[in-house]
Amino acid sequence: MTQYKIALHRRLVTKFVAMAVFLSLAPQVMIYLVASRTASTELFGAGSTSLEERSFLVGAGINRFFSQREGDTRILSQADVLEGSDLDAMIQYLTEITEETPYLDDIDVIDTDGLIVASSGDQNERGQYILTQRPTLESLFRAARSASQGEVFVSHVLELDHGPGLAFLTPVTDESNQTVVSVLLVEVNLDAVTAIVTEFDERVVGRKYVYLLDNEGRVLVTDDPSTQVLSPLPDLEVQPDLLERLESQGEVATRRTRTHGATS
Repeated sequence: MTQYKIALHRRLVTKFVAMAVFLSLAPQVMIYLVASRTASTELFGAGSTSLEERSFLVGAGINRFFSQREGDTRILSQADVLEGSDLDAMIQYLTEITEETPYLDDIDVIDTDGLIVASSGDQNERGQYILTQRPTLESLFRAARSASQGEVFVSHVLELDHGPGLAFLTPVTDESNQTVVSVLLVEVNLDAVTAIVTEFDERVVGRKYVYLLDNEGRVLVTDDPSTQVLSPLPDLEVQPDLLERLESQGEVATRRTRTHGATS
């Protein structure tokens, strides 16, 4: 079994790491939740246990969101309209789904050669090759093209039209459920995850900023006005081993903010 055929819900493993919730959305994607004080004082102090418990709940909420998106993708791919040749009906179906679902940016139907045959909303992508648009999806597209019905594959974090998000890919099969006729690509934005993180920041963390990071230390979600989305977490400049240390289950630490970064 290849790494791409591991069910998403089995790969979404939540760990609390004192000031991090570690999520493996796919073998290539790890997301952390990091709380950082704006003042030069201890990060957790006596409240660390409560913060740990609540962070687990935040992680569970994010975990549940992506598990549900896996199920959504699987269900969408099994619609009869996607097995037929009526492109107008297919486009209407995809468009209605995205218009009623705020966490979806786009849905594409891609033939087995990689050509986009239908999309939700504006059809400006129709007739283009998905791997020309998003070459990083090559391995996942090839895996989905040869997969069985119901298998879902998840990308690295991508820059979608409205910000960072993930691509979920799954095969569309014929009436026999044996032959793959196309691949469904569902783009999921991080708006719902942002809401979860923001609520945690406002209700629990208070005078600290919360950062959701990928495995390279890029910031995916934060309310910190001085940090741009998809930019490296500034603390990594002075703590290059921070991500590695945050992977240790149960680690407890304090952090202080200096003029040029944070230390522990």
